[in-house]
Amino acid sequence: MELIYVTSNAAKFEIATKVLRGTNITLKQSNIDVPEIQSMKVEDIAQFSCKWARDKLGSSVVVTDVGLYINALNGFPDPFVKYINNCLTAEDVIKLLEDKEDRTVYTKECLAFCEMDSEPVIFQRHIKGTTTTNITSKNGSVMDQLVIPENDILLAHIPNNEVIDFWVKHSAFNHFKEWIPSL
Repeated sequence: MELIYVTSNAAKFEIATKVLRGTNITLKQSNIDVPEIQSMKVEDIAQFSCKWARDKLGSSVVVTDVGLYINALNGFPDPFVKYINNCLTAEDVIKLLEDKEDRTVYTKECLAFCEMDSEPVIFQRHIKGTTTTNITSKNGSVMDQLVIPENDILLAHIPNNEVIDFWVKHSAFNHFKEWIPSL
């Protein structure tokens, strides 16, 4: 089965390709610019994007979207991770957390798969963790500079040669891969 993964992110495509290795899926990449609806639910965003891309490309597609949820900030930035990367620094977020005891966070990756005549099927993956209390690396995104996954190290401290393997292990594509035999 040929499947189009709508993403302009080469690392995301590499992760998906590694997860799906050994399946009957041949993954192709499309970097069409998909409109992103404003919603507080990453699932809604992925679902809308998936249907839009399917209709635009005339093919079965898969789309992913990621949210970062900081408990002490009532879930902020939620699905708006891309926007905080443009508007705030990791230091800004740490200042917002200065007087907060709860440093727990989770990331949520939502994968939406949509065939031509079907509604999207949603797969999710959560990574629980905490936020750092001070910036020790400027590598990667604001999320990379802030999040320490459970039983791990700061995302920004993961060695470059191990980053893809970390995300392969934690990708929502793993749930999709388990579901594939039902196709």
